Amino acid sequence: MAKISLQITTFLLVLSIPKPNFSATTRLRFLASCEPYDTLKSDKTLKCDAPDVCCKAGGVYDLYNCSPPLMTSTPAIMTENNFTDPADTGDPPSCIENGDMVHIDYPGTGATEKVVALSTGWYSNKKLCKRQIKITALKTGKSTTAMVIDECASDAGCDQKHANQQPCRNNIVDASPSVWKALALDPDIGEAKITWSLL
Repeated sequence: MAKISLQITTFLLVLSIPKPNFSATTRLRFLASCEPYDTLKSDKTLKCDAPDVCCKAGGVYDLYNCSPPLMTSTPAIMTENNFTDPADTGDPPSCIENGDMVHIDYPGTGATEKVVALSTGWYSNKKLCKRQIKITALKTGKSTTAMVIDECASDAGCDQKHANQQPCRNNIVDASPSVWKALALDPDIGEAKITWSLL
């Protein structure tokens, strides 16, 4: 009888222990187990097509060779890239071979095609080249598809190859204007919260 009483008491004690109350931010930090491996310091201010992301003298930028883990719907930040102007993109999109990739030209029709560049970790050394992804805007609830054609370099920057821009953060989907339009978003806002998934 004493043994049964002890088991019941132990069970009640376990039930009374409060469950940990993880905030949404804590949960995201747990999932985003990707830390910078180094930093890059810019010794001078550089001119580029997007002044808010141009490298600045004395600026110190995190370098990543990873991105947050992929999920069914992966949270990300969407930025804008017209994919037609070398001043905006640096080198040609890395998925393009011999100047041609499916129906995408460079310089050419990037502004009217639904195409994206992914942060280094997600891009995974061209493994997602030419893959279609689904993007959903949290603000409007609208979804669209787009093709991956380039890397948004999280492990380099502040040079001509990367259009004098800062290294990309590790959670970026850099999208053409037509993607923004399909999601009913204004690219002038600069950034938008989205989720994305592979198709």
